[in-house]
Amino acid sequence: MKIKKILLWSIAISLVVFVLMFIYVIKTKSADISRYTPFSEWIGKTVILPVETVLFEDRDPFNKKYPAILYDSLHPDWQQVEQRKQSATDAHHTIRIFPAGSRLTIEKAMIYTNGVSGFSTAMLFGTISDSSKNYPVSYKWGTYSAGRAFDQLKECWSFHQAPWQLQRDTSYYYLPEGNW
Repeated sequence: MKIKKILLWSIAISLVVFVLMFIYVIKTKSADISRYTPFSEWIGKTVILPVETVLFEDRDPFNKKYPAILYDSLHPDWQQVEQRKQSATDAHHTIRIFPAGSRLTIEKAMIYTNGVSGFSTAMLFGTISDSSKNYPVSYKWGTYSAGRAFDQLKECWSFHQAPWQLQRDTSYYYLPEGNW
């Protein structure tokens, strides 16, 4: 009887450890990257957007406090967003179009690393306002260069021209991966 009890406890503990390790491996991890360049240049500032921007409902936001995602026609994902708007399985619902001259307050930047694929996504979070309402928004900014990482360069992140920039920054930057 005693051996049976020890065996059952061992199996139960092993199962719990396995489940916890599985969750640890597949969970999306995050890190605050507000202090890393180029994000540190913009955090805490209110910027004027010289181009028209479109605010969409994000049905699967990275951060639930910022349920909308901001795009402009220069964003690398713009064509995909346009196609999604046309499809029946629309993942993005248009909330509002903001004209050039709108103001965006940038509050923080986070990086999210998918536990399954290992791909990372850099996001800015802030608030865009019109005369009557504030909208908490996210903005996907940055592209990871696997080629540069393969060449063992630390600076693997480049950034497309954001709607508040007058020209694109062509430098590459280091960003950490998300963690627990």
